[in-house]
This record gives sequence, structure tokens and C-alpha cells, in this order.
Amino acid sequence: MNIRQSIMALALGAAITFSPTISDAYVFNDSQEHIIGEILANEYEIKAHSWHNPYLNIIAEELINHNSSKLNLNDGRHSRYLYPVKECTEPGLNATTVPSGRTYISSQMLDFVFSIPSDGEINYRSQGARKGSNLYQRSMMGAVLAHEFSHWYSRDFQRKIDTLYGEAGITKLIGKNHEATRDNLIIIMNDIATNQLIAGGRFSIENEYLADKQAVEFLNNSQQLSAGSLISFLYRLQMNENKHIVAGVNDKEVILANEYNPHPDTAERIRRLENQLTQLSNGRVTFRDKKFYLDGKPFLGTGTLKATNNVSSLDRTYYVAGQVANLIRENSFGRVRLHPVNANEDENNPNTTEFYLVYDSTINNESRVLDKVSLAPSEALYVRDVVAAPKGYNFTDDAKLVSEIAYLE
Repeated sequence: MNIRQSIMALALGAAITFSPTISDAYVFNDSQEHIIGEILANEYEIKAHSWHNPYLNIIAEELINHNSSKLNLNDGRHSRYLYPVKECTEPGLNATTVPSGRTYISSQMLDFVFSIPSDGEINYRSQGARKGSNLYQRSMMGAVLAHEFSHWYSRDFQRKIDTLYGEAGITKLIGKNHEATRDNLIIIMNDIATNQLIAGGRFSIENEYLADKQAVEFLNNSQQLSAGSLISFLYRLQMNENKHIVAGVNDKEVILANEYNPHPDTAERIRRLENQLTQLSNGRVTFRDKKFYLDGKPFLGTGTLKATNNVSSLDRTYYVAGQVANLIRENSFGRVRLHPVNANEDENNPNTTEFYLVYDSTINNESRVLDKVSLAPSEALYVRDVVAAPKGYNFTDDAKLVSEIAYLE
């Protein structure tokens, strides 16, 4: 087997509901896991040119900093750590994490996520800005990274070896010392491909579900990233699957037998994530046919939010739905406010019209962004009852959204 062709057999792709932290609990300890990961990373970087992407790492740092009990960089205090994320030339829509904590995002994946139209295509003429003011595509990229980091957090490689082989099985395969070498890695990958096809595929599919589930926690703890964005990303992926190569789903490079499918059905992943948000919100946030329902009624009467020049209706709808579910989960009612997008502007100035709708979390008092809204002049004063609105005033859709969320209880 060519190790470069089969790298995805042991590359990580998500997270889980327990947090194994003791290296000695696994057939391969943390040091061996790291060596194996570096072998895979070296092979990956021979196959695909890669480089540091500062913007990707700003997003990654938001996830890591707000989940510091489970995620970390090399700070000198942890034996396991994530490396800075790299962009790479791997063809197709590709996001990969190797066991040593290195994550690679293909350029095509970036272009796909930052395309404003949500139609399953890469739109190079309509791309979201890759800077701080971007909210929705940035959140989708954060969702992809949260899923990848979940694989590392869950020690997928160590658990996969334990599940498929155990101590006796891996000793029989590569010897009692379990040396973490390139040759032994090839032996393991060959055996997974030929003798562990069904068990390995089942393990991979279940891990993807678990990774999605853990990613929701990582996103909920952040300030500007929404768990709903993982769902809108998957809707994009679902539309895309028959149009572009998706690593591990419909690509022709996976050398394992056709029955081996390391990613489960995208529609089922969407269904499970929508149900997870419903459960987190105590049943108040629900979904039907890509529409967002709050307390059994279509949100704002339609269940969808209007698109803008910067975001599709689908992406905005799910971003807000995820954040509303999190607000309910945290019981942060009555803590919603408007914050000017431009920090130098005065929220009480009638001519200030661009705002983040935020709430202050009861968990840690940090501000979490609910949406980015464009109001008419003086409208921010009207919705906050600072100034009475003129009789018969027709509020904009964004002002109605602000009121709907602000008065949740």
C-alpha cells in the first residue's frame, strides 16, 4: 500500500462525549501517537504543499481560548497539543487532522466555505471577507475546525487501534514493543484496509457523529461562532457531494473497498445536529425543511431570515438559530443588547445603524454574538425604548428580529 494514498485511513476527521486523558490507558501512548502523527503529516506535506494561514488561526484561537480545558496549543504545560492550522493544496474539499494535532484545510475548502451563495458551488466572484467583520462564513469555518479539533481531543487514533486490535492484536501485528515507525504504520494501514474493513468503517462513521456532537460544545463556548453554522455547512456539503470531490465521501482516491465510507450520510448528520440543538434549547428551537421554529412557530413568521450582500438566507438562519438555542441553554434571558459594529460609534447616535446583536452569557459573562443587523436611522433608539417610535412606524425586518430575541423569556 502507498502510504500517501492511504493516509486518510488513519487521519482524524472529530469529538466525543468523554475525555480520555491518561496516555497509559491506550495501546499506543501519547508519545507514540505523536510520532505516528508526524509520519502522517510528513507524508501529507509531501503530497500537498501547505503554509501558515493567519486568518484561519485567528478562528482556531477563538475555539482554543474558549475551550481551554479541552483544547490547547504548545504552551509548555501539555504533552499533547494542537499545532497552528495550515492551508494546503490538497484537491477537493478537504479538512484533515493527523494524530499529532496538525490540521490542514484545502484552499478549495476555504473558497467553498467563504462563498456567499449557499448553493453547493464555489463562487469566486462572491466571497465573504476574510477579516474580523465577517460573521457567517467565518463561523462556518470555525465549525469545520471545531469538528477537526474534536477528532484530536477524542484521541481517535489511539481509540481506533484499541477498538480494532487491543494489546494482543497489535502485538501480534507489529511486535510487543509497538514501535511507532513508518514501516509499522504501513503494516497497520494495510491490515485495516484488508482485514478490518467493516469494523474500521463502523468506527469511522460513529466517530463522525461523535465529532459533530463535541463540535457543538466547542462552538457554544465561543463568542462569534455558532453551532448552527455546522448545520448550514453540512447543507452546503450535501448540495456539493455530487458536484465536487469530497474527501472520504465520494472521492476516487480512497483505496479501501467501496463499502468503506469514513463519513456517514450527510442528511443523517444534519438531522442529528438539528435534534441536538432542539434538546439543548429544551425543545424550543426546532427545524423543518430548512426553516427555524421558535416555540412551535416559524421564527419571525417565515422561519427564514433574509439574505444580504454578505450572507445567504440559509447561513444566516442557521447561525441565528444556533445562537438562540445557546442563549436558551444558558438561561441568558434579559441580557440581550446592541453593540455598534464600529466600536468608535455611539449606540445612542441616531445615525448609528450597523450593530451586533449580542447577549451577555450567564456562564461567564462574556458577550456572545447573536446576529449582525442593519437598522434604519434612530431605529436602535426605538427598539430599546430610548425614544418612542413615531405612531404607525414600520419597523425593518432586522429591528423585528432584535425585538423578538430581546424579549425572549
